[in-house]
Amino acid sequence: MNKETHSNSRMGRLKRPQAPEPRAGRLSAEERLPVETIGPDEASMNMVGAVIEELQVAEEELRAQNEELATARQSIEAERERYKDLFEFAPDGYVVTDAAGIIREANRAASAMLNIPQHWLLGKPFALYLTGAERKTFRAHLSQVQGDKRIREWELHLNPHGRPPLSVALKVAMAQALPGTAIQLRWLLRDITLRKQAEEEWKRLNDQFRLLLESTGEGVYGIDLQGRCTFINKAGATTLGYRPEELYGKLMHQVHHHSRLDGSPYPAEASPIYNSFRSGRACQVDNEIFWRRDGNSFPVHYSTYPIIDGGVIKGAVVTFTDITERKRAEEASARLAAIVGSSDDAIIDKTLDGIVVSWNRGAERIFGYSAEEIIGKPVTVLIPPGRADEEPEIIERLKQGERVEHYETVRRRKDGREIHVSLTISPIKDARGQIIGASRIARDITEHKQAEEEIRRANQELAAVNAELETFSYSVSHDLRAPLRAMRGFAQALLEDYANRLDSVAQDYAQRIVKAARRMDTLMQDLLAYSRLSNADLHPQPVSLSAIVAEAQAQLKEDLQERKAQLTVEEPLPQVVGHPAILVQVVANLLANAAKFVAPRVLPQVRVWAEKRGQRTRLWVEDNGIGIKSEHQGRIFRVFERLHGIETYQGTGIGLAIVRKGIERMGGFVGVESEPGRGSRFWIELP
Repeated sequence: MNKETHSNSRMGRLKRPQAPEPRAGRLSAEERLPVETIGPDEASMNMVGAVIEELQVAEEELRAQNEELATARQSIEAERERYKDLFEFAPDGYVVTDAAGIIREANRAASAMLNIPQHWLLGKPFALYLTGAERKTFRAHLSQVQGDKRIREWELHLNPHGRPPLSVALKVAMAQALPGTAIQLRWLLRDITLRKQAEEEWKRLNDQFRLLLESTGEGVYGIDLQGRCTFINKAGATTLGYRPEELYGKLMHQVHHHSRLDGSPYPAEASPIYNSFRSGRACQVDNEIFWRRDGNSFPVHYSTYPIIDGGVIKGAVVTFTDITERKRAEEASARLAAIVGSSDDAIIDKTLDGIVVSWNRGAERIFGYSAEEIIGKPVTVLIPPGRADEEPEIIERLKQGERVEHYETVRRRKDGREIHVSLTISPIKDARGQIIGASRIARDITEHKQAEEEIRRANQELAAVNAELETFSYSVSHDLRAPLRAMRGFAQALLEDYANRLDSVAQDYAQRIVKAARRMDTLMQDLLAYSRLSNADLHPQPVSLSAIVAEAQAQLKEDLQERKAQLTVEEPLPQVVGHPAILVQVVANLLANAAKFVAPRVLPQVRVWAEKRGQRTRLWVEDNGIGIKSEHQGRIFRVFERLHGIETYQGTGIGLAIVRKGIERMGGFVGVESEPGRGSRFWIELP
């Protein structure tokens, strides 16, 4: 601005002179001489003087204004310096960019954040110092803030020179001095690394806390002062039959604690959980129940602790455990204790040194000592002389972890009488699996031993009787049958050699003698066979039922042909374990009965087949005979049991008894299924 312009401008700001005001020492208008009385030179001088005077006044005013302007300029400079100091030494980073994001100013904090000297930052794009992934977001905010002129805030990562990325909170605002002037963008950068670290640490601790809550087997939940759920772990929600999110905000008393075991209401104000945060005292409860979602209850142990923040109770934390298994164990322990207490057997616990530590009533009854008399004493007081070496042997076996079962020995009662006992001794282990003692069950088997002795004597007597039966069998097979054969032979000779001399009555008598002798011989043979089955030394072995049935069929060939019996065998028949000769006799007896017991003028039809039943095989013999009433089906397997007279169906009444005896001797079973008039199905079952 040139001097003339400045002068004109300055003069323009001055007050233009108005009509001159009266001044001291100057004539008023009335006092002035008439113009026509003043010469031209004098009027000009007066005008110039007035102008000079006005100029002097204006100069004084200008000087005052210049002083005010200088003072204002000094204030502005002071403010600028103060702003510069605030800008330069602010703890947060400040950056000023143009509309394109080119850095025009940057304070020391921004320089320190970016690890680049201040003068190096000037003229550089701000986006250069951002991580690649965040430059796009930066440019979007750069455009948006110039569009709507609203302040933008977000978090990002700076990319300092030679350092790891830095977390900052970024705030940007647009500034423009006057319309049409250049746009400035002012960026505030706040280092939030410590805050982020604190957030990460809080998150880590929170995750660790949640992991701890989720890992515990106990249920844990929190409630506010109204009893509403503020948190619950998965174990707790699952135990109650819910998902955790289903319980947040719910009144937990109404969820699981609303009723007692008998179904009566349980008021919230009576609950120890609510009393805990009302009184500020923790409590533990072991005799209540919680309710599941499905309406079932379970015994629970729970503890409740008030949540206190700054001396103010904010709610409560509840931990609970389903103690169903513990209750069952306690009940089982109580039952076991009752069993031990009421057992007739002696149940004794002792240390590995043989010192008695427990003694039940059964032990008192068997050995005569009371618990007060024997506990603390060595168990050897029960061992009679001559058996002292038994206890060290038993202890050594127990130390090896071995269980001693059914150890029969002799022990001595308090009254000195010796009794027979059977001992079962088990090692007792502690929680680490170390053997610390032994549990001994002693059963008085004195009467059993006496019974065994009686059985032994009876067996000896039975052996003697069997020997006599063997002698009798020999006598029957040789001595008794010999006269019988002679009698039948003589009667047969009379019929053959002297028939023409005998009348019809004599011939009838002779024929009756022959038939009676034949029946008597058959009966003796069956009796001998039955006797041999009872005493025979059997050695079962695998045999083919097909071969057994074929052999029995061959033995009965003439009888089956005479009766015109039709025999059907459903092959193949499996193997069984048995005695071949006895099996042939058993099957032959069954086939003979099937062909014999049919109605008059009915041709026998016999069917044989087998089936597997688990580990056994059942052989069936089915006929079309007369059948058997159900009330008689248990009798027919006994000796000499006959359901029909000999004149109707011949036989000795021993055949089915031989079947049962033979099968039972081989470890099998026999049976029959039958209805009168609808035939019978006999079966034998063997391994």
